[in-house]
Amino acid sequence: MVNRVKERRTYFGWSQQELADKVKCGASTISEIEKEKHEPRATLCIRLARALDMSVEELFGGEVT
Repeated sequence: MVNRVKERRTYFGWSQQELADKVKCGASTISEIEKEKHEPRATLCIRLARALDMSVEELFGGEVT
């Protein structure tokens, strides 16, 4: 599984805390997701995708062509 959360977060210039505030979770959760130590539930995946202006498939899916 590809994880583009950190890539997109830094693209927008946001800290982990800023992204966490936008998706209503803790900064530690964002850190764990970025390190692929935590697999988010579907609802958090959707909130992350919306905040980062990507589809869930682009954010967490396989290679995007």
